[in-house]
Amino acid sequence: MNSDTAARTGEANETDRLISSQKVEGTAVYNHQGENLGTVDHLMIDKFSGQVAYAVMSFGGFLGIGASYHPLPWNTLNYDVNLGGYRVDVNRAHLEAAPRYTESTEPNWADRAYTDRVDQHWGVSRERADRIVAVFDSPEKARAARNALMSAAISNDRMEIVEHRTNTDNWTTLKNYSIPDEDCHLYAEGLGRGQAMLLIRCDAPEHDRVLQLIKSQNPIDIDDHASKWRAAGWSGRAEGAQEEVIPVYEEKLKVGKRVVEQGGVRVRVYTVEQPVQEGVTLRQERVAVERRPVDRAVGTAPGDAFRDRTIDVQTRQEEAVVGKEARVKEEVVVRKEADQRTQTVRDNVRRTEVDVEDDRAKTRNPTSRPAPKR
Repeated sequence: MNSDTAARTGEANETDRLISSQKVEGTAVYNHQGENLGTVDHLMIDKFSGQVAYAVMSFGGFLGIGASYHPLPWNTLNYDVNLGGYRVDVNRAHLEAAPRYTESTEPNWADRAYTDRVDQHWGVSRERADRIVAVFDSPEKARAARNALMSAAISNDRMEIVEHRTNTDNWTTLKNYSIPDEDCHLYAEGLGRGQAMLLIRCDAPEHDRVLQLIKSQNPIDIDDHASKWRAAGWSGRAEGAQEEVIPVYEEKLKVGKRVVEQGGVRVRVYTVEQPVQEGVTLRQERVAVERRPVDRAVGTAPGDAFRDRTIDVQTRQEEAVVGKEARVKEEVVVRKEADQRTQTVRDNVRRTEVDVEDDRAKTRNPTSRPAPKR
């Protein structure tokens, strides 16, 4: 396989300074703490400069469902070879506060207020180059307007005049300027009617000044002319625009993960009562009074023999006292363990293919049969 074929098929998708968009899309984006914030879903490229303006990051969702998209200015991303992804100096809270959209709420990228809001959130200052298109009744008036702009210090290198050639050449020339098809039809029709276009590239700070200079040269209102052409029967398509756009679609398999319930273990702790008994020996005192008849002589009576007195005898008894002591008799440990496994997901993806058969070769050489091109 030669280098040209490899470049088309994506095998040689990176050099020292170039990288294929196929390799960028799907690349993970991390913050400086190494936390995975999402993946690059697609790029937004400036059609005039050819430079990448924004990397749109996909954040959250399953298989793209419910995902939100965050435009990040391209120069905020730095590739980290150790992580195999891009790093951005942002935390998750700053990301969640950034301008975002979903598939059903995609913004108007042509609205400068939106892109300015994105740039302001990410602290990016962007010098914008504007293209002003002025249409004049004739090439002579377009050249006169260019001379007036040159006298006002607008470099000739930043201006170009487009005049009528052939219908096909008019269309091809306009497409080379990346002008939308709807405007191409309008401008090409004007060129075919003898008009001329003056294209000026200017930076944002001088946009208003250049616009005022152009207005002073009395350009025509192309929309007003288009209304008159349509009223006269113009179809809205310029002659020479012999093209039909055939979109080629291809599905990509996106595999994600989601958490599903598989049942669980419920541990219930409750208290029950059961009767218990235990014997205890108790001591009880009693007083016994006994009168015994005695008849014996007393030699000398004690001094207190005939003194009044009272004798108290206290009796005591023991009674059972119940106390309880809580003790840990057993421990029940509940733990959740997880392991990982690799599952191969298989499905069918579709794509459209286009076969081109060139009959011109058959006309030149009836015996040859060119193989279809893809």
